[in-house]
Amino acid sequence: MMTTQTGKSEPKAEAAKEKMQAKLEQFRQDMVDCVLSFIPADVAEHLGNSKKELLKAVRSLIDQEIEKTDSHIARAKELHKKS
Repeated sequence: MMTTQTGKSEPKAEAAKEKMQAKLEQFRQDMVDCVLSFIPADVAEHLGNSKKELLKAVRSLIDQEIEKTDSHIARAKELHKKS
């Protein structure tokens, strides 16, 4: 919810923001549908699969970073126990 400098909420502004977000999402979906209607189904499927593979690769990188962070936290705890 949006707030003023005094901390009071502005329900009208929040409602307008949500309405605009919904309209933008619908516009985005309409654009995607338009583009997809011009390309062959097998190409659309290939593009979708490629996007999923890219996202899986990014998720893998994030998972690796999380594991490294967990390792660093565990190492820090070990070092503090030795102190």
